[in-house]
Amino acid sequence: MIPYETYDVIEFAQDQSFIRWVQNKDEANNLFWEQWLQEHPEKVSTVEEAKQMVQSIQFKEKKLTSSDKDMIWEAISKTTEIEPKQNIFKILPRQWSYAAAILLVIIGTVLFWTLSSGTTIQTGNAESLAYSFPDNSQVELNASSKISYNEERWARERTLTLKGEAIFDVEKGSPFKIKTAVGEVEVLGTRFNVFVRNNKMEVNCFSGSVRVSSGSDNIVLSRGESVVFKNEVMSTESFQLEEKKIWQDGFFEFEDATFKDVFEEMERQFDIKIRASSEIMDLPYHGFFENKDLEKTFEEVCFTQRLKYTKVRTGVYLVEK
Repeated sequence: MIPYETYDVIEFAQDQSFIRWVQNKDEANNLFWEQWLQEHPEKVSTVEEAKQMVQSIQFKEKKLTSSDKDMIWEAISKTTEIEPKQNIFKILPRQWSYAAAILLVIIGTVLFWTLSSGTTIQTGNAESLAYSFPDNSQVELNASSKISYNEERWARERTLTLKGEAIFDVEKGSPFKIKTAVGEVEVLGTRFNVFVRNNKMEVNCFSGSVRVSSGSDNIVLSRGESVVFKNEVMSTESFQLEEKKIWQDGFFEFEDATFKDVFEEMERQFDIKIRASSEIMDLPYHGFFENKDLEKTFEEVCFTQRLKYTKVRTGVYLVEK
């Protein structure tokens, strides 16, 4: 989970999730911030100041020209004519400090849009997020996952990058492509789940059809089919739709996995750290867990290899033989 309770005005104003909330672009995101403010009333004044800063800035995706750079740095230099080693924001009057801060946010925002060419949505540990694209296609991100796409080009080019895991529900229209470090997914249908971690990609098709490619391998999945790419090897299988459970159900299944895979997923789902020897991490694991009860999950996972777990301190666990 991102530690927003430690953020100051500038950090809030540069946060993409916060900016979307101020611009009222995402209902699910709005609900998150409204709930967060209720839980952190001590940050209300800081948040209000950051909102004013964001609302005062109008920006578009564009390249930063030489004249843009000269104008911005000239404006900053006019507000910072002080000894170089002094603290700018302590010495400047409040209004000038605020103006300089806005200019710095403008620079950061323009550079973000220039370098990333789009919008980035991401989740932390123990966090999931539903998001709507401009065409009303839907995505729900699992914990510790990230997507990036170009909002300005979306009507012409529905392409995004994914790290982690997400389930998509896609509206009909132009080709919908998902690029990952392992391979590419092109949507020919509607609903599917994509998992990409540790050089492994798994795609499950729940309706319609999906084209998946990795290297020279290319396959079209139909409803009730899945494919896994791992260590440059492709494997496919069928599944019963009514029996298939995924992370949206709080259910995490592992086949041909290791305890390292399981512990990493537990860390993401429960926002904890798990310490274990490399010998334990390399042990094979075949089974599942649910993300409802941490103690129960530890007991069920460790039982398969007669392992013991102890709580070292808050959020940190040790697993031993």
